[in-house]
Amino acid sequence: MFERADTEGFSGAALRSAPLTEPVAARPEGRGVSVLEVAFAHLVARLLDVTSSSEAVGDEPAADVAADTATAGSESRDLNHVVDVPQVAAGLARLDLSGASDDALVDAVVVWQQVASWAAAQQAAVVDELLARGGSSSRAAEAVVHELTAALVTSRHAAAALVGRAVGLAASPQVADALADGRIDTARADVLVSYEAVPVTVRRRVAAQLVGTAERPGPATRLTPAQLRDRLRRAAIEADPEGATRRAAEAAGRRHVWIDPAPDQMAWLTALLPASDAARIWARLDAASRDAVRSAHETRTLAQVRADTLTDLVTRGGGGARTDGAGSRGGGSSGAGSDGSTADRSASVRTVVNVTVAATTLLGADEAPGLLAGYGPIPAPLARALAADGDATWRRILTDPVTGAATDVSRTGYRPGVVLGDLVRTRDATCTFPGCTVPAARCDLDHVEPFDAGRPVAGQTRATNLHPVCRAHHNAKTHGGWQTRRDLDGTITWSAPSGRDYRVGPHPTDPAVVPGPTIRAASRGRPRPRPREDASGDDPPF
Repeated sequence: MFERADTEGFSGAALRSAPLTEPVAARPEGRGVSVLEVAFAHLVARLLDVTSSSEAVGDEPAADVAADTATAGSESRDLNHVVDVPQVAAGLARLDLSGASDDALVDAVVVWQQVASWAAAQQAAVVDELLARGGSSSRAAEAVVHELTAALVTSRHAAAALVGRAVGLAASPQVADALADGRIDTARADVLVSYEAVPVTVRRRVAAQLVGTAERPGPATRLTPAQLRDRLRRAAIEADPEGATRRAAEAAGRRHVWIDPAPDQMAWLTALLPASDAARIWARLDAASRDAVRSAHETRTLAQVRADTLTDLVTRGGGGARTDGAGSRGGGSSGAGSDGSTADRSASVRTVVNVTVAATTLLGADEAPGLLAGYGPIPAPLARALAADGDATWRRILTDPVTGAATDVSRTGYRPGVVLGDLVRTRDATCTFPGCTVPAARCDLDHVEPFDAGRPVAGQTRATNLHPVCRAHHNAKTHGGWQTRRDLDGTITWSAPSGRDYRVGPHPTDPAVVPGPTIRAASRGRPRPRPREDASGDDPPF
């Protein structure tokens, strides 16, 4: 995101514990600059280059910022002075952003997010002090929750979340430092200190590794909350394979289905199921529904068709006539058949769920977790069972335990189009947009370099020119001004309309091998075409 200046002797803990009134410049000589301060200074310098008029920076705080950040815009981003975060924030708030480039405005959003992280760490430290004064009993913690509920005019749940964050950060100082430095945000910090699906000892150990240090930041800086949860779950399985299998069996005993009312004569039907059963059900629903919406006469959305297919499968098993009236479905007509049912399609459509397992795990040589597409890490015994299952729903993907590369993909179809699609979706397990975790099986196959009808098809529709992209990000590329390119090493670069590049490194099929980072490359310095206003609702071409 931002390069880091020398930070020897200066940590997030120091920034977190410093009084708001104490200028950082007054701290002991030799201390470096925090990542948050570097980000502030760099952004202010850029904005001052654009908004150089005296009106934009005429007030004293902004002028002080300009003096302190005179050299921050250089490539090395070295600072002659260390600036106080609240002072810089005040100056930044007074800057005129109207003349800034899109790229600078995105920088501003990122920096303000870092400010919010710093503020959240400060707030957590205060809450922790309140807790310490009340003692360690649960009754004392409850008293703080009640006090914050009243003081913040918020819900008890929100106040309890603040208390939980404070307790978690106090027990995980590395995560607290990362939050105070702006290396992670509150969403990622909450996962690292409060994710209850992972034993506390494992969570704290792995969290420290994921955030790293100020000098050597860990992968948490480039992982989404969902990706962090996957890392923690995998670590819990690796730490205690037998315990993970036992907990999975115990959890399966709690499976159930329930209903909750929703407004306007609607209701939520929720099922808690073993992940393999849920994946099988979803694969059938999704495949049947996607097949149905391709009908020329279908006007329902994909979401509506999924809901109707579920109802048909459960209530009529794919047969029977569909009625209209008080209990009928609105929102469009069906192109599924004369009776409007879509459930009868599900018996003939091809449903596939990827199960990734290392060859050594399949042979029983180790207990490395497998990967269930759309869910995440699963214990080795379950991965082996699904890989050996004769049900055509499961597609076994064998990987090399060292490189993580796919060495064998079991197939249920032999058409060239299916084989090519299987290869691309196996290579790129999810949508390639930065941070997106939509499984490749639910993505469109997009041409990295746009398809040109004037050129031979064979030279364009090839594995190296295809990648899976979810519908939202496919539309962003087709209609929103985004562009993509693939490097020789498999890295996908997404170029935004603002001119910024986001690089998504190639990742091995096996989740045991750490994937390449998603990073923000240097700005290209030129804006991209604006999104097409007349095509925002259209589907992308295929």
